[in-house]
Amino acid sequence: MIRLSPTNNKRPSPTVGRSIGQLATDAIRLLELQASLVKVEARTGFNSLLVPLFMLVAAFVVGLGSAPVAIMVLAELLVEWAALSRTLAYAIAAAASLGTAIGVGFLGWIRLRSRLSMFQGSASELKKNLTWIRQVFNERPSPADSNENCF
Repeated sequence: MIRLSPTNNKRPSPTVGRSIGQLATDAIRLLELQASLVKVEARTGFNSLLVPLFMLVAAFVVGLGSAPVAIMVLAELLVEWAALSRTLAYAIAAAASLGTAIGVGFLGWIRLRSRLSMFQGSASELKKNLTWIRQVFNERPSPADSNENCF
């Protein structure tokens, strides 16, 4: 028969419980602060996104609505004033309108991308908070700090 050694029925020291409680409280506070920061950045970031999004929608609507008429007018002007063939005039008009649409869309895209960094502050804080939590869990107590009666 195998005999088991008697177990140590001593309870962990109260400082361990207090330390774990303090760690949990700090982690919850960090989470609350992180959520508040994300909320503030989302509100300000959304407001800064309105103008570039409006520019992209406006470019799309104007391009769709006026493109056929503008292309035809430009082509007919090229036929009359430059004495070009209709085919060449329409090709030049189409290329010019396409280039304009691409240019406006590109400018809107650049402005939109510059505004998408609205969560950069909260992402940075989240990285710092996670690093702190990892350090707390990975810290090894020094021999002077260890309590031999804990286990």
